[in-house]
Amino acid sequence: MSPSRAVANPNDELRAAVTQPGAGVGAGVALAVLSQDGPVLDALDTAVTSDHGIHIATTEEALAEFIVSAHCGVAVLDADFCADADQLATRLRSQFPDLVLIVAGRDSQQAALAASITAGVIYRFLHKPVSTQRVRQFVAAALRRHDEEHAESAAVASARAIAIHRPKKPQVNSTWAALGALALLALAGIVYFASGSHNSTRTVQPTAAEVGKPVTSIPAADAQLNKLLGDAEQALVQNRLAYAAVLIEAARTLQPDNVRVAFLTGQLAKERERTVLARARSAAANGDIKQALAVLDGSNAATPGSTTVAETRRDLERQQIDERVRGLIKLAGERMSNGAITTSQANSALAALDAARGLSPRDPAVARLEQSINTSILSEARAAATRGDGSSAVNWLQMASERRLRRSDIDAVRSMLTAAPGNARSKELARLSANANDLIARSRADDSAVESARASLTTLRSYEGNGPNTLEAQDRFGNVLLTRSRSALDAGRLDDAQKLLSEAQSLGAAADAVTSLGTAIASQRDRVRKANAVVAASELTRIKTFTPLYPNAAASKGVVGWVEVEFTVATDGSVTEPRIVAAEPEGVFDQAALDSVLRWRYAPVIRDGKPVAQRARQRIRFALE
Repeated sequence: MSPSRAVANPNDELRAAVTQPGAGVGAGVALAVLSQDGPVLDALDTAVTSDHGIHIATTEEALAEFIVSAHCGVAVLDADFCADADQLATRLRSQFPDLVLIVAGRDSQQAALAASITAGVIYRFLHKPVSTQRVRQFVAAALRRHDEEHAESAAVASARAIAIHRPKKPQVNSTWAALGALALLALAGIVYFASGSHNSTRTVQPTAAEVGKPVTSIPAADAQLNKLLGDAEQALVQNRLAYAAVLIEAARTLQPDNVRVAFLTGQLAKERERTVLARARSAAANGDIKQALAVLDGSNAATPGSTTVAETRRDLERQQIDERVRGLIKLAGERMSNGAITTSQANSALAALDAARGLSPRDPAVARLEQSINTSILSEARAAATRGDGSSAVNWLQMASERRLRRSDIDAVRSMLTAAPGNARSKELARLSANANDLIARSRADDSAVESARASLTTLRSYEGNGPNTLEAQDRFGNVLLTRSRSALDAGRLDDAQKLLSEAQSLGAAADAVTSLGTAIASQRDRVRKANAVVAASELTRIKTFTPLYPNAAASKGVVGWVEVEFTVATDGSVTEPRIVAAEPEGVFDQAALDSVLRWRYAPVIRDGKPVAQRARQRIRFALE
């Protein structure tokens, strides 16, 4: 944007009079502009002819000063740089009724200004981004409006100017009076605006002496800065974002607090965000959600902290999950149609249901799929019971029980089995009972048979409920579990022992046996805890000691220190498993301490009448006599 052009001296009444509107469209009328938007300023500079002064204000206070001192008849307000464009426009029209206002902004800002536009407070609304042609049309229309509304004032001013220049007339003094009034009016306008609540960003503001004054030269650094910023604006328009970033950073090194640098930095961030979002949305529109997410993931450096990018990513992730859930629901339906409800964990409708529920547990479509599968399971159980296929019916009922279907539905199918032909049911019950008892017997010594015995008991219970065959098998399995729990305890596998004991108790194992074994497990846990606890070696009785040898290298240099050693006193009183816990200085006395400790002997630690291993800790000091 070129610097403000020279305009008529506002203190010269004659000059002001003869250049009033009426000598052509808006002749001599100056424009005041409140904006820091490069494209808006460039468009105004191109569109406005040289016989109109342009005064660029960066604050609302400076704008008021220009309107007063430079006789500005038209003002262009950029809504992006006004604390409240509507409030400012109302104040300007109240203070300067002759002023024609144009506001530049976006659609959302136009809606907020609708009342003032309708009331004529704002003459025109200029949509951003602006074009030079549209700016030219709007400014010309504003100048014509100024001419139409002030033609009579212009004629009066011209007549007054002629009267002022009649020879030897004292009215010249009235010129000074007018100038004084003008100065007072300017001061009042400045005070008025200064008293308002303005939150716009403050930048370099023209002084009173600089208002309306032509700029005749620009320092070399300013020229370089303007060139960089102009090129950066052009690069942004051409979407050459990397180049624009380089230019903006170069400008920032010249003048870090420059308002246009700050503005262009913001514009660059918006363009980067827009580009990233456009690429991501394009990929998503083509069905490639994975690629869209990859684009957003790769944009962290270009769009740090962007809430729009973060929201878009969440939307795409949700869309990706929804697509996967719909695919799983479709797959489950196909498997159900093929009868593969539970054929295997990896290839069944239930497997697809579990995967869909993991992705979206509250999805209504997932809930409907689960209900459909549960209904199918009960239907299969009823069909098997009706045709007398007790084994198949039991399997379906077991599945229904595992899925926590309604007990009343399961019992109804079990009643159908009970009412089945006697011989068929008896044979099936005998088969299931024999299979369960065989596996339970094998599970006493065969670890691999335990899980099979557990499953066979569940199957028998599903077929018979808590019938005599089930209760007998359950009692046998409970005793097996108690035996295995004692074996685990003897082997020191306390967690396994407790788990087996708890299962035996749930199966109704004898209470006294459960209590006795539980006490033994607790006692063993306590012994292990105490054995693993580290005590001070001073609490134990040392019956043999060995003074550590002082390292020659340390002795020659006069080095002193200490080593803290942790070790185990074995059941025979010997020391094993020593390790260095801490040392000062490190690595100097470590080996000497370890060699010494390994030669110590202690009285065995007795617990519950038996010698036990015990961990202990001792600090050994090394000092020269």
